[in-house]
Amino acid sequence: MVAERMSSDFRDKDILPTMRLFHGVAVDAIAGYLDQMAELRIPSDEILLQPGQWNHHVFLILEGQLQVHLESLQTPPLVTLGAGECVGEMSTIQSDHASAYVVATQPSRLLVIERQTLWSLINNSHGVARNLLHILAGRVRSDNHKIVGAMESQREWKHNALVDALTGLHNRRWLQQTLDRVMGRARHDGDVLSLLMVDLDNFKPLNDTYGHLTGDEVLSMVARTLQENLRPNDTAARFGGDEFVAVLPSTTLEEALQIADRLRMAVGDTPMMAAGGVRLPQVRVSIGVAEMQPDMDGTSLLNAVDAALYRAKHQGRDQVAG
Repeated sequence: MVAERMSSDFRDKDILPTMRLFHGVAVDAIAGYLDQMAELRIPSDEILLQPGQWNHHVFLILEGQLQVHLESLQTPPLVTLGAGECVGEMSTIQSDHASAYVVATQPSRLLVIERQTLWSLINNSHGVARNLLHILAGRVRSDNHKIVGAMESQREWKHNALVDALTGLHNRRWLQQTLDRVMGRARHDGDVLSLLMVDLDNFKPLNDTYGHLTGDEVLSMVARTLQENLRPNDTAARFGGDEFVAVLPSTTLEEALQIADRLRMAVGDTPMMAAGGVRLPQVRVSIGVAEMQPDMDGTSLLNAVDAALYRAKHQGRDQVAG
């Protein structure tokens, strides 16, 4: 890129007041600086700035269009700039590297202002200083909005990654990430903790007879029933398929067996409806119960409660076993 030095007879003087940096500034007040500026023409797809590149110039767009990309040219543009806008002001003021890619999306003609000239304009023109402050404030506000948006997206992603979309309960990933931590806290406090594993009895025949949509509705209704009948400090998660796990802090095995039986009866007493209001056969569940032991981690506690669930199934289903 080759910039041509300008002179005080710059033919586009009438454009200057329309540019954000010179808005409200008399042309005569900056005419003496024109021979310290340069005009640069770049073709479409030309990269003007890129991260890691030192930049000591502000570029004002006389004609054309530029786009700013943060991580790479393949990411969606952060902003699109047209005639009257400027780029490069942050890195020029800070005498630093550019922080983003700036690329021409159309053949563009730019007014180039070196760092030293920019500071002279700032020091000698209140209007230029005021306009630059507004431009920088706008950049900061825009960045703040984008940061907030990114944080909200991150929170939404994290929520979706740890919540089962069908039932709204925590999912297996959440359980695997959380269980060891909850067990560690219970040990630190000298407390007990128990786990329930709930499995729907004969769920496959129901699915095959009434369809997967009805099966999904049944899973959702069972999940709601579990939530409504657990204590405030208990937490339920969908472990996978038609299995659910409930974490019961400060709960002994005997107490957990009583809670499990209450849940078993609550599910059995809940009317389950198919699409169109068709009453479904009574849904039953089997529940395994296990209490945390001193030598257990999350995996071994899950294995223990899974073995208890197997015993409940083996004893005839619609059972609780510890």
